[in-house]
Amino acid sequence: MNNRLGLQQLEGMIHQILQIDLNTDSNDIQLSAFSKNDNFRLKDAWNSFRVKKQVSKIFHLFWHKYIPSTVSVFIWRLVHKFIPTDDILIKKGFIIPSKCQCCFHMDSLHHVFISSPVAVKVWIYFEDLFQLNIFNVQLSIVDMLKLWFVDYKGHIRNIIPSLILWYLWMEMNNSRFNGIAMCHLRIIQNINHKIGALYSANLISGNSFKNYLRLPRAVVWLKPLVNVFKLNVDTVTFNSVWGCGGLIRDSNGDFILGFAGPSPISDVKFAINYTILYGLKIFLSLGINNVVIEVSSNLFGNSFIWLDTTRFCSPNLFYMRRDIINLLTKLNCYFSEVNDKGNVCANVIAIWGCDLDSMVDLITPQLSNRITGLIALDKIGLPYVLVWLLGLVVSVFCACFYGLRYCWWRGLLGFAWAHPGWFSGIYFWWLWWWLWVLLVDYGLWWWWWFFCYLYFWWWLLLWCWWFSDWRLLGVVLEHFVLVDVVCFLLVVASVGLCWFMVVVGLQSEACFVACWLSQCVCWYLDLGLLAAGVRFVDLLLAEYAEYLFLVRAEVS
Repeated sequence: MNNRLGLQQLEGMIHQILQIDLNTDSNDIQLSAFSKNDNFRLKDAWNSFRVKKQVSKIFHLFWHKYIPSTVSVFIWRLVHKFIPTDDILIKKGFIIPSKCQCCFHMDSLHHVFISSPVAVKVWIYFEDLFQLNIFNVQLSIVDMLKLWFVDYKGHIRNIIPSLILWYLWMEMNNSRFNGIAMCHLRIIQNINHKIGALYSANLISGNSFKNYLRLPRAVVWLKPLVNVFKLNVDTVTFNSVWGCGGLIRDSNGDFILGFAGPSPISDVKFAINYTILYGLKIFLSLGINNVVIEVSSNLFGNSFIWLDTTRFCSPNLFYMRRDIINLLTKLNCYFSEVNDKGNVCANVIAIWGCDLDSMVDLITPQLSNRITGLIALDKIGLPYVLVWLLGLVVSVFCACFYGLRYCWWRGLLGFAWAHPGWFSGIYFWWLWWWLWVLLVDYGLWWWWWFFCYLYFWWWLLLWCWWFSDWRLLGVVLEHFVLVDVVCFLLVVASVGLCWFMVVVGLQSEACFVACWLSQCVCWYLDLGLLAAGVRFVDLLLAEYAEYLFLVRAEVS
């Protein structure tokens, strides 16, 4: 019965085909009912019966020139579970023992990239950096990428999670095949260096950080993570002697231990690596495992002679390189570079080391007031450049205001006392001197005084706004508000009297006496501030801020 029905259908189809008129004058054309223009294409035929899934946005975002192609291919394999972790291999039929490289958990795709102790620390570190609150060990890899990615190709939030997954995989393989313990600090270091390399190659720009990371306007020393200790090292040369110096601080910025001394060999590579080796030995003696070593950017390239074991070097450097490698295998350590202004404490200690006979350890009572003050500045995150420049501006103002107001040599001596190294720039003062003479000749002396006063506070507010740090304004107000208020009120009174005499035309002796009495009081205050104020302001706001922090009990 079914066969008879099939034959009848075929006969009907044959009859319909025979009814079609064929044009024998033209060539045959392949037509397709599932094509828009009726032209047959294999692509249209394939799309007509294939099963389509919903396209995820993450595939559009990690396939981008800003992300290295190797990383993009790896992320694609990871999303499709084409990575040979132990759980995947067991599903393929391999019989193997399974153990995570950083804990006693079974090795699995989710554990390696999301829930392992090392992975959790890395994810949380960058999550805190972006001020996000999305991490959860129950999330899948795809869900984690969806929460991190933003709809902007090449954005830093699309690059960071891709690099995290990539370097987690690299660190796991390095531990499994090379026997090196997994360390989240090393992964963070590799990611930071990769971001820096992409930025140097112009593959990412400032637009990649839009709306998420504020570009720093000042160089500050950054505290390490919790339970991590940072070693800042530096080396300088003075009188053909290379001085070495370093200091160890905890996550609160508190000073732990320092060291200083001369380098046995006068060579920059030997000196900086000798300093690093000495610091690593201190870490082992103190039982500290989580370590960050920070080096000035101008010495950063000379700090890694031990990375390339094939590089030719002197015997002294060879043995030092071997010792550094042996010590690094016992620590969770990574290196970072910082601008010179963010490594001032180590630089000052290294300068001190030039005058010593041998390497010595330093504790808090042995530190000078200058080093103690600089450590306190780093602890509260105050930019050293801001303090130094503002201290110079304050000294310039004090010298001009309290010196040139009466005679030029007083201001010159006051500034030379505060900044002996800047005494050679005397030509700068002649500009202020001639401006002062011009204003005096036109009878605008009092307005010049008032202008200088407002000029100082204008620059102080401008600097605080630019660096987004208003604590310095509080420091100035705390120590000078009383003297400034007294001087300001006296000056306002004197200016008011003079202006009253000019407008009304009073020439009585009483007005002159009152004016000059207030002027004498200002002179008296100015003489005291000239002797103590210029130097005191510079000590507080420039390199000798330790007095301020000792008074405020900021230094333990």
